Amino acid sequence: MAVPVTLTMMETSLRTRTANLSSPASTPETWMTFRKVTISPSKEACSTASTIRKCLELILVQDYPSELFEIIVIDNNSSDNTVEIIKNIKNVNLVYQTEFQNSYATRNYGISLAKGRIIVFTDTDCLPEYNWLTEIIKPFENSEIQAVGGMVLDVEPTNDVERFLQEINPLRDYTKSPDQYLKLLITANLAVRKSAIDKINGFRARLYTGADIDFAWRLQMKLGDCIDYNPQAIVYHKHRSSLKGLFRQYRRHGFGEIVLDAIYQNQPGYPRTRSFQRGRFFRQLLALITYVGSFIIRIVKYPGAKERYHFIKPILWFTAESGNVWGKLQALWATRFLTANPLDKQWIDPGG
Repeated sequence: MAVPVTLTMMETSLRTRTANLSSPASTPETWMTFRKVTISPSKEACSTASTIRKCLELILVQDYPSELFEIIVIDNNSSDNTVEIIKNIKNVNLVYQTEFQNSYATRNYGISLAKGRIIVFTDTDCLPEYNWLTEIIKPFENSEIQAVGGMVLDVEPTNDVERFLQEINPLRDYTKSPDQYLKLLITANLAVRKSAIDKINGFRARLYTGADIDFAWRLQMKLGDCIDYNPQAIVYHKHRSSLKGLFRQYRRHGFGEIVLDAIYQNQPGYPRTRSFQRGRFFRQLLALITYVGSFIIRIVKYPGAKERYHFIKPILWFTAESGNVWGKLQALWATRFLTANPLDKQWIDPGG
């Protein structure tokens, strides 16, 4: 099992790799003459000065031949010094998408600029392993494969919120979700043939969340069983570090889940029926009560305990669960309780 990696470890590894660039690894498959990496910040990551430099530096020292890929960073109205940082990094193409504050519209814009046959996505709060590009494109040796998902592991946590998200990491096991309709893909670690993207007209930019899952499902509905995974294609993800960030992340997950239900509920074999969601929602409400009770019991039973995380873990669960419930309620109202087609309007983050 791969261990979480700290930013310091990444920096040390980066220095080692840079020193060894005079002896690059042998060139992998040569049947494709050009590769591409696209990094497109989402709304929550459109100001990413704290992580984007390391992300780009680690991409630039991949063991994959640098002449066979390019890097495009699409700035989506960042408000910090992200742009200045990118401008000071060589061999990075910086472009701007300012019309819509939407990560999927931003990615579509990056795709429209792509010159390669394979587009590789990651996010600016992700740190790739040195062989990430080499591994993420390996499954394309099979001409039937149109998209590949990689492994998303954790940056070593620095506080209790990050520790909690490391324990329950929803990205680590995204390929095994039991209630999903078809195979999943997430843009934190994704490679797709450009020809396949064109066949389904890219991401649905009307959605503000869940469009990567929608993208994966439409790809399979159009092209069949065409998705593969390579767990050796690793990026390390830096989690949200505040209670507000935790709440917002799970609110977004809940909102996206209901929107996807509204889109796909009439598809044959779709697993998340209305009765399924009613049962899940009821269990979530019971869980909220349980978390409050657990917190009170821990305060009363272990008043002298020194392990702070032991006390606040029920509060962290409550924050994530309540965010998810609130997101579902917002989406149920927005879709008129699953009767309105979410694709008929342009969605924005409802806030809260």
